[in-house]
Amino acid sequence: MEESPKGSFVASTEVESPPVEPGYVNYTKLRYVLEPSDLSEAEDEYEDDKISLPFIVTDLRGRNLKPLKEKAVCQGQYLTVEQLTLDFEYVINEVIRNDASWSRQFCSFSDYDIVILEVCPETNQVIINIGLLLLAFPSPDEEGQLRPKTYHTSLKVAWDLNTGIFVTVSVGDLTEVKGQTSGSVWSSYRKSCVDMVMKWLVPESSGRYVNRMTNEALHKGCSLKFLADNERYTWIVL
Repeated sequence: MEESPKGSFVASTEVESPPVEPGYVNYTKLRYVLEPSDLSEAEDEYEDDKISLPFIVTDLRGRNLKPLKEKAVCQGQYLTVEQLTLDFEYVINEVIRNDASWSRQFCSFSDYDIVILEVCPETNQVIINIGLLLLAFPSPDEEGQLRPKTYHTSLKVAWDLNTGIFVTVSVGDLTEVKGQTSGSVWSSYRKSCVDMVMKWLVPESSGRYVNRMTNEALHKGCSLKFLADNERYTWIVL
């Protein structure tokens, strides 16, 4: 009876490094507790108001909650608030640089408006439409002296809340702004977003319905501090 030679066994282990958070995303986790009657007793346990969220966090009874410092020890109940922020100006520049057919004509953008078209709870993806007012050179095919003109367009991106990574969905063509006010441009843009959503619309549960969030106050001379979607506990800090 012959014995088969013993094969050598080499164990190879690869240590998986944790996923790297993209530089254009900032993730924070805050713990909120009920405000004590005497804040001076444990004042060093609480975060400075300047780095807390730009809205009031309360419990179910409407009592104000106060954020704890990261290393503070909490003995009782607390509420965890996770915040993921996206640098939209970085996203705009990257999408134009990498995916826009007119990137070589692009000079700069002067204003933008954000509309959330869809939030998918199964994949944690957010489909975002970014309207842009920008300066760009006309197409080289146009006759005459080439000087920058004002155009508007829109960029559509998908943002993965699990990884923080965004991908380009589509980039619109440049449309020259001729005799239009910025208000009328944004009004047309928002209407196009509503039309787009209506084409996608399928009857569904309240947890998945499309909620339009836009900084409409900006076109009236002032800007909101944040856009709030209380149904999904989602806020966009401006």
